[in-house]
This record gives sequence, structure tokens and C-alpha cells, in this order.
Amino acid sequence: MNINVNPFDYCIREYELQRPTCIHKCDNYAFLFWCRALAQRILSVFKINNLPEEWQGELEDFLENCLVAFGYVAVSSDSKHGLYFSPGSLAGVNMYYQPTRIVLSNPEMAGKQLKLHKECELIRFTPDYAGVTDIIAYYAAKLALIDTSINSSLITSKQAYNMLAKSKSVAQALKLIADRTMSGEVCTVVDQVAKPDKVDNADGKTPLVEMIKLFSKADYITTDLLNDFSTILNQFDAEVGIPSVPYEKKERLVTAEATSRKLDSTARARVWLDSLKSSCKLVNKKYSLNLEPVLSIDEFEEEVNTDVRTNDNSKEL
Repeated sequence: MNINVNPFDYCIREYELQRPTCIHKCDNYAFLFWCRALAQRILSVFKINNLPEEWQGELEDFLENCLVAFGYVAVSSDSKHGLYFSPGSLAGVNMYYQPTRIVLSNPEMAGKQLKLHKECELIRFTPDYAGVTDIIAYYAAKLALIDTSINSSLITSKQAYNMLAKSKSVAQALKLIADRTMSGEVCTVVDQVAKPDKVDNADGKTPLVEMIKLFSKADYITTDLLNDFSTILNQFDAEVGIPSVPYEKKERLVTAEATSRKLDSTARARVWLDSLKSSCKLVNKKYSLNLEPVLSIDEFEEEVNTDVRTNDNSKEL
């Protein structure tokens, strides 16, 4: 297994088989940008408290990235490395179709095999021993596609016409106008040969420049694209457990709707939390630790409720 734990590397490989061959929405910079951005949004959803001191700092980031990319890490100890964690590949199967061994993917212990529940325990992020790069790739592809569409819409709104030129000199003048307009110049001076009403001297009728209108105010869709962009990002947040309010809803949310939205947005995150808790319980028991997985939103709500209660008590006094 590749030791690189940048989640978007796995996103590209997973999504390559799904995209239509005529639409390249995952082999571009926008896709990589959104894979990285969405992975970090997922990392904001959960954290594991009471990590061993030697796992703090950059190792904590490495642990979280492993969980997002692979879905699990092995925890073990030996005389050389002490208590450690490492990604790896699961192997073997018992009568309940659960893995029995893990082959560590680590340059220090390449190819080392450990028996699960005897020589090591797993910290699992998902109950199916998989990462969440499929979720990241699914939404990153949509965001990348709409992102490039927004860019195209903005560019088209700056240059609303295509122009046909009858001579090379006219074509060069028109290219200069287009280049300078797109680069942000507010005024471009060229020879009058490029005037739309100038005609060919040969017949005195054929215009040297023909304007083809591409864009009008009615064709301006950037606002709609930005709304669609926000909708997709909202859907991702609801998918991974980031509380969000549907911005497209104009009227006020009633209590039942707000509750339903909260349950919907935390459903998958609760599954991940249960998986982390059950696996960390085994790790704690075997290695005398006190790992405590929590959802960040739970801690945030508790802080808000504490502040509200404090403010209410102050008013009563």
C-alpha cells in the first residue's frame, strides 16, 4: 500500500473509473483543490481526545489523515518503537468475514504482519474498514465542474462577441483587443481597420469584421451557478456532519424542520463516531489508554449552551 496519505490522491484513482470519458472533471487543478478542501472539512467534524503525548502535534494530523484516507490504523507496541500506530492492508478472514491480520505499510516495518486482537488493535473510522475518499471525490467532482463553469461564465461576460475577420491584419487587431480586454485593460487603441462598419475595398460591400453575439444579459448565469455551488457545498456538509441551514429556503425554519435537518446532517457522523468509540474501547483496554473520540459539533454546542446558561444566570442576578 502506498504510504502517502493525501486523501485526494486516492480520490483521483477512485473517481477515474466513474467519470464520462468526454468530461474531464477530475484531472484538473480544481478537482485537487476541492478534494483537499473537503478532506479538511471532514477533519473538522471529529477529533480524538487524550492521545498519548508522543502522538501529539504532527503525528495527530497524520493519524487523522490515515483515518480519512484508509478508514483505520493499527495500534501496537514493541521495544524499539514503543506504542505506535501505522496504516496497512487487512488480510485474512474469520467465520464472520472480519479481517484477522494486518500487513503494515510503514518504511520502518515494511511487510510486518500483526494478528488483530492479539498483537494489535485497530482504530476504525468507518464500520466497513474503508476511508471516506469516495464521498470526497463525489462532491469534489461536482464542485470542480461548477467551479470551472463559473470561471467560464465570468470570462464570457467580459467578451460577449466572437469576431470574424476577412484579412490577417484585421484578425491581428481583433486578437489584440480581446487579449487586452481579458487582461483587464479598460481602454484599448488599435488601427481603425478593425472597425465593424468598415468594408472591403474590393467590392465595397463585404464588411472586414463580422460580429457574432455570444452573450447578453439574459444569458448571465453566474448568479445561478453560485447558488448551485452553495447548494452542493451545503449537501456535502449535511453528508459529513457539519450543521448547515438550507440557504435556498426563504421563509423561517420551523422547529420540526430544524430538528430534522440536524438529524440528517449528523446521521453519518454518528455512525463514524460509534465506530471510533467501539474500536478505541478495545485499544484502551489493551494498551491502558483513555482515547475519547468526540464530534466537534457536540463540543461546540456544549460551549454555546454553557454560555447561554451563564448569561441567563447573570440576568437573574
